[in-house]
Amino acid sequence: MKRNDDHGWVVDASVMLKWSLRDAVEDFLEQADALYEAYLARRIDIIAPCYARYEVAAGLEVARLQRRIDLEGAQARLRWFLRTSVSDEEDDDSLLIAAIAVAERHSIALYDAIYVALSERLGYSFVTADRRLHRSIAPQLDFVRWIGDVSEIP
Repeated sequence: MKRNDDHGWVVDASVMLKWSLRDAVEDFLEQADALYEAYLARRIDIIAPCYARYEVAAGLEVARLQRRIDLEGAQARLRWFLRTSVSDEEDDDSLLIAAIAVAERHSIALYDAIYVALSERLGYSFVTADRRLHRSIAPQLDFVRWIGDVSEIP
């Protein structure tokens, strides 16, 4: 199936966290912002599995524990993220079943495989800022994109 970057992208929590965490620890903010701005302008669709909400919340909690943000900042950023509606749709059971096969086929964690399975299902590109994950699966899957390589958004 041909991927259509002009239509939609599956983004993982490593990308979505860049929309909220703006300190020097984060890189590729310009690319992450370009994706989000194209989504706001309705030029592209951005989607993530429902459980990504928990990954973003966990990432914000890690940032709080690292003293990158305080409690109020973590809560405000999470409220903002939840309003983006990127991961509002409930995942159906078949996505989880497909993800188990993806995890086995590519020797990746199930939580990463859910994003890949969603990308496969929708025919969307998958963009990540997780270097380990990208190095692991990009050579096998032509629709996996590194956030640093996301330069032109329709």
